[in-house]
Amino acid sequence: MKAFLKTYSFVILLLGCLILGLLYALDLHPLHYYGINSGYDLLLLLLIGLLAGTLGGLLGLGGGAIMLPALDFWLGYSSPNAIGTTLFAVIFTVISGAYGHFIRHNTRNQISQDISIGGIIGILVGSYIFTLLLSQIRVLNLCMGLFFLLPAYMMTRDGLKKQNENQLGSDGETLVTRFGINQRGWLLGLGFVVGIITGTLGLGGGFLLVPGITYGIGLSIHLAVGSSMLAVVPITIAGSLVKLAQGLVILPAALCLAIGSVIGAQIGAAVIKYFQPWALKLVFGVYFLYVAVKYIAAFFG
Repeated sequence: MKAFLKTYSFVILLLGCLILGLLYALDLHPLHYYGINSGYDLLLLLLIGLLAGTLGGLLGLGGGAIMLPALDFWLGYSSPNAIGTTLFAVIFTVISGAYGHFIRHNTRNQISQDISIGGIIGILVGSYIFTLLLSQIRVLNLCMGLFFLLPAYMMTRDGLKKQNENQLGSDGETLVTRFGINQRGWLLGLGFVVGIITGTLGLGGGFLLVPGITYGIGLSIHLAVGSSMLAVVPITIAGSLVKLAQGLVILPAALCLAIGSVIGAQIGAAVIKYFQPWALKLVFGVYFLYVAVKYIAAFFG
């Protein structure tokens, strides 16, 4: 019991704060004020968060790629509100996931720091692009649809090959070595791209960070997943604060997603070393393809 409390005291504290925040938000206004129909919707949000957090811990994702289309398609949120609410919830997913990987020594702090610096700069650019797209919802949907094609391709490819890791070539050569790129410059650039995606579409870009770290500098998959989780903590905090200031975060929904995802992230981080995720990659690769088609179809009306 003592060992459990020592390991998970931070997570328990985080969950306590989230639950108190949810109770306060519900006490402040009734559910319909937030556009939430019933307590059933809150339970559904918790389950979506649990699924997103578990997969995030297993596959190195922040969970936003699961939450965002669920809010947009299943629960009928507008795209801007879905983006803002998802990004706010992802803060707690990545904090929980990063903590889980950090205590298991699955991180490289200097790598995470370099990515975060580039990411925060990218957030500013992405948030400006998002502001321009607010009045162009169809264009925003098209951007999200095109964005989801990339994880659909990458996950389906790895799933069909039964590939669990992002593997280097047979000679073990990294992209940094092959093209003579400065390692820190590569990480800063990688973070900058992820920051733009986060600021514009509300997604953490973990699916880009993990292969970017493994292919780019040759880090193992477990260290890449943990380091990417740690890196996106300041990136998502910066991005979500902008969305909160713009009034695009539905607080009870975000907190329910966060409670589920915090628990799920711990589950994913605990079992990643014993799990072969290629089958999940295949399933969610097909799912992301479906999501991409839905968003692109929405653009064409």
